Amino acid sequence: MLKYAAALLATSAVVFAAPVLSTSAHAALVTKTATYGAVATDWSGSTNSVNIDQFDPLLGKLTSVTVSVSETVNGSVTIGGTFPIIANSLDGRASILVIDPFQPLGGCSLTYSSCIFSGITGADVQVVNVSNVTYTDAKVFNIVNATGVSGDTYSAGAGDVAFVSTAATYLNGFTGNGLVNFVMVTSTTLAADITGGSPTIIQNTTDLATLTVEYTYDTPEPASLALFGGALAALGAIRRRKAAR
Repeated sequence: MLKYAAALLATSAVVFAAPVLSTSAHAALVTKTATYGAVATDWSGSTNSVNIDQFDPLLGKLTSVTVSVSETVNGSVTIGGTFPIIANSLDGRASILVIDPFQPLGGCSLTYSSCIFSGITGADVQVVNVSNVTYTDAKVFNIVNATGVSGDTYSAGAGDVAFVSTAATYLNGFTGNGLVNFVMVTSTTLAADITGGSPTIIQNTTDLATLTVEYTYDTPEPASLALFGGALAALGAIRRRKAAR
């Protein structure tokens, strides 16, 4: 009888402990995107912004936030004036940066040159590139689908992650049931070395920007039924043995 009681007590302990012992967590990912444009550059001020849904805390515990941006530039650069004109070089660029709203929480300030978020300025794309060409009449360079993403330098490709944060205060800013507002600023530049005649240069560009925020979080898995079921089977066996006696 004592032996049976001890076995029953041990098995019961396993049964009640099973949900605790078998509970674990696994990483999951939620991706949010928002697009602005295509709108003529340059963008400044706060009107050129997008909203991203905060992370829903009911899903689990937020562990990191990844922010990246991509852009597509279209437009033209026109060379006119008195000809002939020699274009020794002509280099047009478009860049974009995203203003992080949580600078006090460990994000970054509006001055990206001195911020950990400065990698986002790597979304530069080289939209025009000519050299050593003589023009005898007006020339228009079309800029079609010149694309770039965070971390790229003068290329279209997969790019690098712009910014990743695991700081608790930063994660708290992204957690809730509201929206996170990101302001985007663009700039276009044109470096030209042109001789001869009286050249005029006009650059017109539009930019389409997509902001992506990835939430990585831990979510508890359902308790495993294996240990729980095994403990119940053991209890059943003991009870059958008792009934047989």
